Amino acid sequence: MMFTSRSSSLPPDLQYTMQTVLEYRKGGRSAEAMALCRQMLGRYPRQPDVLGLLAELLMSQGDCDAAFPLLDEARQIAPGNPQHWLVLTQCLLAMDRPKEAKKVISEAIAKGLRHPLADELLRLARSGKKKSPEKPVPLGELLRQLETLLQAGRYAEAEKLGRDVQRRYAKSAQAAYCVGMAVLFQGRPAEAVPLLTRAVELDPAMAPAHYNLGFALEGLERWEEALAAYRRTVAVAPRMADAHNNLGNMLQKQGRHEEALAAFERAIALRQGDAAFHMNRGNALGNLERLEDARLAYEAALKLNPALLDGYVRLALVLSRLERYEDIVPLLGRAIEQGPGLADAHQSLGYALRKLRRYDDAVGAYRRAVELRPEDAQLYTDLGVALKEAGQYEGALAALRRALELRPDFESALSWMGGTLLDMGYVAEASETYRRGLVLNPDAFYLDSALLLSLNYQSDTTPAALLDAARAFGERAASKAVPFTRHANVPDPERRLRIGLVSGDLGDHPVGFFLRGVLERLDPNRLEMFVYETAERKGALNEFFRHSVSHWLDAKEVTKLDDEALAKQIRADDIDILLDLSGHTSQSRLPVFAWKPAPVQVSWLGYLGTTGLDMMDYVLADGWALPVGEEVQFTETPWRLPETYICFSPPEVQVGCNAVPALDKGYVTFGCFNNLNKVSDRVVSCWAKLLHVVPDARLYLKTRTLGAPEVRERLLASFQRCGVAAERLILDGQFANHEAHFRAYHQVDIALDPFPYPGITTTVEALWMGVPVLTMKGDRFISHQGETILHNVGLPEWIAAGEDDYVAKAAAFAHDTQALAALRQGLRERLLASPFCDAPRFARNLEAAFRGMWREWCQQRQTVRDAL
Repeated sequence: MMFTSRSSSLPPDLQYTMQTVLEYRKGGRSAEAMALCRQMLGRYPRQPDVLGLLAELLMSQGDCDAAFPLLDEARQIAPGNPQHWLVLTQCLLAMDRPKEAKKVISEAIAKGLRHPLADELLRLARSGKKKSPEKPVPLGELLRQLETLLQAGRYAEAEKLGRDVQRRYAKSAQAAYCVGMAVLFQGRPAEAVPLLTRAVELDPAMAPAHYNLGFALEGLERWEEALAAYRRTVAVAPRMADAHNNLGNMLQKQGRHEEALAAFERAIALRQGDAAFHMNRGNALGNLERLEDARLAYEAALKLNPALLDGYVRLALVLSRLERYEDIVPLLGRAIEQGPGLADAHQSLGYALRKLRRYDDAVGAYRRAVELRPEDAQLYTDLGVALKEAGQYEGALAALRRALELRPDFESALSWMGGTLLDMGYVAEASETYRRGLVLNPDAFYLDSALLLSLNYQSDTTPAALLDAARAFGERAASKAVPFTRHANVPDPERRLRIGLVSGDLGDHPVGFFLRGVLERLDPNRLEMFVYETAERKGALNEFFRHSVSHWLDAKEVTKLDDEALAKQIRADDIDILLDLSGHTSQSRLPVFAWKPAPVQVSWLGYLGTTGLDMMDYVLADGWALPVGEEVQFTETPWRLPETYICFSPPEVQVGCNAVPALDKGYVTFGCFNNLNKVSDRVVSCWAKLLHVVPDARLYLKTRTLGAPEVRERLLASFQRCGVAAERLILDGQFANHEAHFRAYHQVDIALDPFPYPGITTTVEALWMGVPVLTMKGDRFISHQGETILHNVGLPEWIAAGEDDYVAKAAAFAHDTQALAALRQGLRERLLASPFCDAPRFARNLEAAFRGMWREWCQQRQTVRDAL
């Protein structure tokens, strides 16, 4: 219920803030409303509407002395606005200055002011303070006085008068209503509820009382009662558009989006020109996933009111969900031009720019957002993410630390902090960050997995410690699941099998690279393939996978499902063998496997260790990657494939191998293109020893994070502490494209595997480019990856027994450049001819593994039946 009108002469960037002030005022949040007014006056000190509104708020608090100069200034700046004259007169009357009040209102009337309140104010000014107690004031006159006080924002006086009227006229619904409104406007909704309830009891047809009762109940978060009040409002006043709108808002809060949409559409039918109604309709349509309709609704709202700044932000959110990021940038540019102080617009712009890979521009947008809202932890987190993606790692850490200062329990900031530290090579610090997050939320499985992954990079983490940590994860996951103990799958050992793949890496990712050649060669007559995509991937490889399988549940659908719901979906699809391709890496849905949605469950490819889940039946491996005796490191049963458990598909870039570069340069260049989180102090120390043994050699390190100056400086310092000068290192953080990446191998004579976490993709890419790789024998699944690759390619002599042997072998190979040249000349063909690149052969081996697992399950099922 609005009692005042407001000028439309505000600058565009103040209109959104003014709307917020009016909402705060209606909700009784006077202190916050006044604070916003003062912020606006800091930018526009002579804005008359803001001066007037601040004065009215001060008057509602009884501070007429502070209000008077503001009102007088507003009147002088905008003498054509009747509101300033009326409220100034009311202020003078409240200050017991009737002569001045009479002078002001008389001048206004003489200047042509025609307003119902003007005559009443003139009468009050003329009467001064005189009263005639002998003559009782009629109820109608008292109610009129109450309305006048409410319109003037003099809520405390209205409450005092209203309670007096209530005592004299206890059956007056209007009196109860006016007192209820006076109390509500003073920010006391709990006291307003019984008064407004009394009003509707006395007059069930009083629509405004029902409406404002709903508003008061909504402020108290008594949702069901508020909903009932709004329903009663539209029942007694079916053409009250605002009531339908508020009814829709309440239904939205309860997740009843179809009903909310109907309410908003009724409001629009009654008042088509109200932009807010179209906005709310857009909200409902967005919640119903009717994104194109939501877009049209927001556009309609902005057409009606181009200054509705929140509309631009809402439209941007829908365009983001439609992945129309190019459209968002100019849209939010218009919003920011009108309202440069709207932090939400800068935040949404930053997100769109990130998606467009315009990381530096995204950083600028987020910096402006945090300037506007410096106490917002989410904004600092967003800024940190953008800085990380822009390669500004120290800046990212600073932003994330600020987010955690503002909100020490902010899980998202902790997660991004851990990831940033890990990328920079601060592995121990990353682990500690993940542990801190788990203390705050022990059920944050993604942090649990991130911690496990980080432990794999640390040379002092024993296999036993990894197993213990994985088992702890498995126990937590099991505690949240109710496994399906019976499966209705037909136990026919030779029938066509339904195979499910759960992964978020089916695209331009190592998992995608190793799966590409295999998936298309699996026999569709024997296997029916299902994919449950846990994270969205774009590009040609993702499209290839989509066309290579029979059934694909898109990431947009999968991410809507919690673990139980996804498990039920997999079970409903009658999956026989379910494979996890992510393990404890990002985008994992490992807790789903704790529900045991499929009779046979297998870990493969994405993670190089045990999942820790009792419900995971097998891990796919081979004899080199998981030697006999190391089964104790797994909760799963190893299923060893012949020769190799992974299969490499050559990259689709046309880059040939070159001659050994040492023949031209006169010195050997060692190289490693692995992520820095694998390059521990122990690895640096080992490589430094090698550079001392081969004093003219160079070491070429290439990974994206080396594009950051602070990361390069830290790595250089690590080598300098080991006595290696900076000029012996080539640090490359560039990645223009895949072709340029492969051409970088033309500078490398010998590739060095880090340890205990060696390369896999980088190893086979080096071999494909004719560069031999030196690896080290390990004591766990992850450490054996180089071994299985080199055994399959026929290069077991390139496997070192330990660090001393590693240095000795590298030095020996470096001194025999002719042997390097001969090896390099035929290494690509050697790789391509190996079992490691024989996709048809690997596909048959994989099919045989699936069939063997299924036969075992069928046999176990039959054994149970025989026992019964």
